[in-house]
Amino acid sequence: MVNRIKITLLVVSTLATALVKAQSNFTVTGTVKGANHVWAHIDYLPSTGTNNRDDSTYIKDGQFTITGQTDGATLGIFYIPDYDIQDIFFFEPGATTLTGDTANKDEVYTTGGEANALFNAYRQSIRG
Repeated sequence: MVNRIKITLLVVSTLATALVKAQSNFTVTGTVKGANHVWAHIDYLPSTGTNNRDDSTYIKDGQFTITGQTDGATLGIFYIPDYDIQDIFFFEPGATTLTGDTANKDEVYTTGGEANALFNAYRQSIRG
């Protein structure tokens, strides 16, 4: 699983470079069924030539919202350590929605934005 994620990150990193834009806000809203009173974390690169940005949000009643800035689509990770849930997706200007379930840790989905649409199509193609 870890090797697949590393390979996927390498394959799609060029996509992020192609979609670079001026610094803009992003919002990730989500629902993770079964998650309550836990912290979720994100890690992403906000702009070219900067260090990774780590942030966190509190999940209450399965709901969360997290905001930030990026200069374009950038691959990042979302994870909930208490439930060993993680997903990689593109943090990109605009709205992104994440859905998951603590009972099925491998079924976390993100929608929103051009880069995520392309990335989701790629993921579907390798899953078969």
